[in-house]
Amino acid sequence: MKTFSLPALWDAKKFAARYSLNLHTDFYIDGEGMLVVFPDLRDDPPVFDLPDPPKPAISVRLDGVTDLPSLIIILKEVLR
Repeated sequence: MKTFSLPALWDAKKFAARYSLNLHTDFYIDGEGMLVVFPDLRDDPPVFDLPDPPKPAISVRLDGVTDLPSLIIILKEVLR
């Protein structure tokens, strides 16, 4: 078990995917804002990916649709 300081912005899902961790059992944030990781990581300190930038509202994206393939792509993203 190791603890690491967290950056101001990071994405827990990307972190779990990068290190093949279970999002619910392999790490957590303690009461002092430190990341506690149970398995050993290949990077020390670990890499913290930034969250993806927010996308425009779905209504704005749908207003810009001009063909069926574009509509299908947006609907797949929303319905995931």
